[in-house]
Amino acid sequence: MTAAARAASGPAESGPFDDRVPDGLSASDWSSIRAVYEANRHAAFPVAGGWQARNPGQQWITRFDGRGFLTAPDSGEWSWGLELVSYGRANDPSRAREQAGSIREPAFPSREHEEAACIGSRYGPPACVEAAGGRVSYQWDDALTEWYVNDRRGLEHGYTVHRRPEVSRVEASAQHGCAARAEARGSLEEPLTFTLAVRGDLRPRVSGDGRNVTFVDQSGAGM
Repeated sequence: MTAAARAASGPAESGPFDDRVPDGLSASDWSSIRAVYEANRHAAFPVAGGWQARNPGQQWITRFDGRGFLTAPDSGEWSWGLELVSYGRANDPSRAREQAGSIREPAFPSREHEEAACIGSRYGPPACVEAAGGRVSYQWDDALTEWYVNDRRGLEHGYTVHRRPEVSRVEASAQHGCAARAEARGSLEEPLTFTLAVRGDLRPRVSGDGRNVTFVDQSGAGM
């Protein structure tokens, strides 16, 4: 299962190229050259403490520090980002706290390291942080990968759930009879919830129906 959202502050930039195919090149060759150029100028590169990617069309820079991301425009007028705090079944708070304990602040490789590093932590099994082109991903555990794609459309942020997360009460169900097993089944049927913390100086404004959110600055202007 994959869930994703995209952030953008304006229309996508077409870049320095127009639609005319240069003499001596086929349309497919020109398309391939443009694709490589776009991928490279949106690529994430290592910096002290993490990774960084520029988006020339949106005119902002996004920093990835292994806990979440923080985006700021070239003007520096605001900053905004998200950080995963916990995930789990809605009615299984013990599991949510357990998952939150495995979401930690990993150390990042230096510039001399490869673009993928599996990072150990005293809080749980290794997490894997990877960067390839404009895509950065955090593998929190064997059930969940958080990922980002920086391209000409903006910054896409999503989660891929590789398997159904375990419910802590399932482990004890065999010892506590049918009632406990029924409770565990109910937990598995509950929706999977993600708790995110807002980073930066923008604040969320949630719509009346709770389905949409706009991030605004101190004056109340939406970004």
